[in-house]
Amino acid sequence: MGTPQTGEGVLWYASLAVLTALTLAVWQRRRVRQAIVGSAAVSGVILLLLNVSEPIGSPWRPVVWPEFAALLGLFVIAIVASDKSLRWPARLARRLGPVAGRAMSGPGPLRALAALALGSAIVATSQNKTAIGIAAVVIPVMLVLAPAIGTGRSWRFLAALTALALTVAVPAGMYWLGTAKGLESPLSRTEMILVAFEALRSDPMLLVHGAGWGSFNDILYGFLDRVRDVRAVTETWQQSLGNTGGGAFHTHNTYIEATLSAGLPGGILMAALPVTAILCARRRSRALLCAVWVAVAGLLAAWFTLPVAVPFQAVAFAATAGGVRRRRDPAGAAASRHLAAGIALIVAVTLAAGSALALRVAADSERLLAVIRAGRPPAFDMPAYLLWDHGQGGSHLWWIALDLTNDLAAKGEIGQPLTDGEVFWFETLLRAVDRHAADLPSSTRLKSLTLIMRDELATKMGDPRLDRLREWEVPAWSQKLFALLDQMPNRVDLSVPFLDLLVTSNNGPVAIRVGNDLLLRNPDDPVALWFTGIAMAPTAQWGNLGQARLLRAVDAGIERVVPLTPEIRNRLHEIRRD
Repeated sequence: MGTPQTGEGVLWYASLAVLTALTLAVWQRRRVRQAIVGSAAVSGVILLLLNVSEPIGSPWRPVVWPEFAALLGLFVIAIVASDKSLRWPARLARRLGPVAGRAMSGPGPLRALAALALGSAIVATSQNKTAIGIAAVVIPVMLVLAPAIGTGRSWRFLAALTALALTVAVPAGMYWLGTAKGLESPLSRTEMILVAFEALRSDPMLLVHGAGWGSFNDILYGFLDRVRDVRAVTETWQQSLGNTGGGAFHTHNTYIEATLSAGLPGGILMAALPVTAILCARRRSRALLCAVWVAVAGLLAAWFTLPVAVPFQAVAFAATAGGVRRRRDPAGAAASRHLAAGIALIVAVTLAAGSALALRVAADSERLLAVIRAGRPPAFDMPAYLLWDHGQGGSHLWWIALDLTNDLAAKGEIGQPLTDGEVFWFETLLRAVDRHAADLPSSTRLKSLTLIMRDELATKMGDPRLDRLREWEVPAWSQKLFALLDQMPNRVDLSVPFLDLLVTSNNGPVAIRVGNDLLLRNPDDPVALWFTGIAMAPTAQWGNLGQARLLRAVDAGIERVVPLTPEIRNRLHEIRRD
């Protein structure tokens, strides 16, 4: 089904296929085509006005807007350029014909000019630098080459080859910008791609069957430490989401995401989408249409398509192909009309039902969040399904629990007291997370909340109202830690908050016991070596072993997880020298 953020999955592509088929069936009907193109143009104008008038992050222009607007701008170019009914007014054509020459000789130049003007303005004002760069280079170069090469078979072959080359060139450019220039966004994309490659390398059978749509966030939890220091806060990994981190729910490369989710067949089919559009481009506008789909192919190597853009993508596919030719046979034409009407009815009912459900879920979620933030107890009619997870990280349970946990931790750090309602909801959500992780299919991201909430409870939430909950839950902290390490054995950094609290609260024997249990799992665990060394070093019985463990921890890379001061480094150097 895919992640809640994108919805990308089997049904997503099934919807794209159905909407494309429906548009192909009706595109040859002039009034229907005009209505579709007119709707797309009006949507484009509205989008352009919002790009100009609204700042990123406003209710009318959310933070995901740049990628949506950029893709929609490219789709609008393909849609408007394919409308055969767009022509110069006859009187204007007669007056300007002798002056303008070929520019007024037919409807083609007008369609291209209108499409480029609107679509390019949308892309240029989208603030998506990747899309702006790709479109500014690819479309003009392709349009310049078209007259020299022609728009026949050689042109389509060149365009398809260029589209495939961009699927590699764009990530390579991101890698260069991130590593050589130190730009954060390209670097984060490179890291996400490397995480996907690590997952594929660790289990090559994923190339056959994939890991399932929406699985990247769990993969990120398990493999990011192989790519870079998990302490660094970047767009890929945000420590504000708890000590386990979190962030990217998608590789931001549609082709790699499809390969990781559905195996190599999925990646090949995804790469075939823009190539197929290029090969099926209608003759009259082939140069511009091919250039647009080459740009789309490059952009999909750096972004993903949001669900709201799927109808525009479907119309762009159908418009590029020019629809399906209408049959002369009356019986066949009637059957085609009935089939098209049936498909349209099914799609309309499905989309209407989905929209109604989405509105209901949004309204119920808003009501639940208002109750929680107000510190009120739950109403008897509060929808329980908002606390479900469905195995994909939970657009509701995950965010609701994390939102409250971060709020209460921030209050605890400044000594602000909690309300009875906040205490009630924290305990309620902690139980809901534990219950879901224990009894139902749950993502690694949701399971991490069992540890995150206890981390914050023990280290930041000092309100006396939580003393009773702390007494019950902190002893189970190590169990939650080991359960999460079963899912992510390489994430040794997860044990830092627990062991640090044990050591600083003078619970050295417990720290040594927990650390030894961790060393049974991984004898070279730098975190376990470090904190057991700290707990053992002051003792007469284990002092020498503690110092040896501290030195081993340094050799094992403890500074990748726990920063060391110059004083500590000097002291360790003296111990090593002695």
